[in-house]
Amino acid sequence: MLRHHGGEIYAGMRPAEAPLTSQFFSTLVWLETSFAVAQRAGALRYEWARKGIITDNRKDFPMPELTIHPLQ
Repeated sequence: MLRHHGGEIYAGMRPAEAPLTSQFFSTLVWLETSFAVAQRAGALRYEWARKGIITDNRKDFPMPELTIHPLQ
């Protein structure tokens, strides 16, 4: 399984932002995913970003093959 530990965030973070960033990450729910799922998510984001759609609004995810599961 592939785990993402916020490496991209920490790579671009200013040192003074470290405490708040760590506090924020501690509030998140971390989900395991497979490499295939990560590849597909990246491909969808790449494709749809060029159409101007990058959002967490469900209505902006019209891809018929995408299933959105709410966090309980």
